[in-house]
Amino acid sequence: MKADIGLIGLAVMGENLVMNMESKGFTVAVFNRTVSKVDNFIAGRAAGKKIIGCHSLQELVDNLAKPRKVFMMVKAGQAVDDMIEQLNSNYATTAVAKGIPYRTIVLKHCLKNAVIPVITVASIQVGSMIIGAVLVENVFALGGIGDVLLH
Repeated sequence: MKADIGLIGLAVMGENLVMNMESKGFTVAVFNRTVSKVDNFIAGRAAGKKIIGCHSLQELVDNLAKPRKVFMMVKAGQAVDDMIEQLNSNYATTAVAKGIPYRTIVLKHCLKNAVIPVITVASIQVGSMIIGAVLVENVFALGGIGDVLLH
């Protein structure tokens, strides 16, 4: 039996979403990076339901009917909080009052301000990956992007 839809991320919201989809007649394949979370969910709340527990991303993909549809749950963190703060700001409220379309407010005004910390962290991560590549490739005499960047 192939699943109609897949879900990655079995925190509280993910579990509830899976249970809701299953109650509407969908067969759902689930995956979580902590495999024990999948096993506990399948043995507990999902017992006897049309929910398939998967222990790897490949297993999740193999259990999905084509065309494959997957929900990926993302932990709400600082980026989400920043976006909510921007949407509640005075300039966003003023833009709504002026009749500017909500999509324009979100994309052209709020997102620009909310994405600054995300870009900062991503830039640091990319820099760390490049430095790691340079070090590993030189220590182990491997050819690659790190070697190209260094020479």
